[in-house]
Amino acid sequence: MTNLEPSSSPRDGGQAASSNMRTSLELYRKALLLEVVTLVASGAAPEPTWDAIVRKLRWAVDFDHAALALVSAETDGSQVMAIHSSTPLHFSSQEVYERTFRELNASGDGFKLFNDTTDSVKHQRLSSSPYKSGLFFVARTPEKAYGAMIFTSRLENAFGHPEIELAGFLSGQVAFSLERRDHIQQIEIAAREIERQRTLETLTRSERLASMGRLSATIAHEINNPLEAVTNLLYLIKTSEGISGPAADYVKQAEEELLRVSEIANQTLKFHKQLAHPTAIRVDEMLDTILAMHHARLRQSRIEVRKEIKPTPEVYCHEGEIRQVINNLVGNAIDAMPVEGGRLILKGRPATDWSTGRPGVCVTVADTGTGMSAETMAKIFDPFFTTKGLEGTGLGLWVSQGIIDRHRGRLHLRSHTGSKESGTVFRIFLPLESAQR
Repeated sequence: MTNLEPSSSPRDGGQAASSNMRTSLELYRKALLLEVVTLVASGAAPEPTWDAIVRKLRWAVDFDHAALALVSAETDGSQVMAIHSSTPLHFSSQEVYERTFRELNASGDGFKLFNDTTDSVKHQRLSSSPYKSGLFFVARTPEKAYGAMIFTSRLENAFGHPEIELAGFLSGQVAFSLERRDHIQQIEIAAREIERQRTLETLTRSERLASMGRLSATIAHEINNPLEAVTNLLYLIKTSEGISGPAADYVKQAEEELLRVSEIANQTLKFHKQLAHPTAIRVDEMLDTILAMHHARLRQSRIEVRKEIKPTPEVYCHEGEIRQVINNLVGNAIDAMPVEGGRLILKGRPATDWSTGRPGVCVTVADTGTGMSAETMAKIFDPFFTTKGLEGTGLGLWVSQGIIDRHRGRLHLRSHTGSKESGTVFRIFLPLESAQR
């Protein structure tokens, strides 16, 4: 006999469909949580993150209105909240949200559930609205409460344990996003303050250096006047009758030393009185005058000078700036020498930038000093970085790099430290048309 009865009743089929729906809903909620975590980890701003959460959440939670209320200010001990609403709002909620947030924040509770059958609804003034149930969840981290997530529905008892559990996770993610924005803002404020302090220090040091330059120029100008007088007196002595033998030699030596002092004073004036317009100069001639300025230090420090200077073509540049760079490199080389002395190598020759084909001049300043480590070389062109302690400003090489860049040249550095051999080499390339005519 054939059995015509169905294998399952309609009631069983309905239960299976309901079970499948619950399973699908649970899977969707898990996928939603993963999407939210990914969205927050991407660094999106809190408001767009919240809008994306609301769009995804509509498929898992039955609500009519969703809002993100963030604490925007505190006045008289109470929080003023800015409401970011993702859906239309049909009643005035500002006072309700602020009061609920204060109550939950004071008690330390995480959420509050409203139904139209409870007395709390009337207290919260939700009874006059079209919504019959609501869920208010505080978005907080261990350090701070940033605001709240609010969901309201026209249905009674629209929010149960699954919705509370899901909202709790989402509030934590939103709070994390808000905390990150708070930290970024604090970092930006700190960075602006650091930049302000650095700018102030830069201006202070620049003004100090400018004042020193003006003072040096004034002193050099005042020195020139008596130098001329002494030079004239020595000339008169040398040309007078009765001067011969050792006395004549002494007068000649005195004249040479006075010429050296005069040259130093003139160079100091040139540093301060830089021409507004570039001029054509001979770098090989400039190198000799720069060495003359350091003659006394070189002799006292027992430093041997090796010159390999070939005649160079004229370079169209700002003479004072280029003189400042080379003088700074020579001074640094002398400072880097050990107590027992060393060797300073100064080279100048015509050269070509093979990467561009530009003709120019190459100047090399090398020393047998202590050399630089890789860490020092990485920072040596940074402003205010110095290895000279209180004696250094940390601006020399930074300014030098800027000058060479403005002249469309290149400044290369090589250095080596070791027990047997050590030293540093700076090489400058200047194109013949360094400045615009």
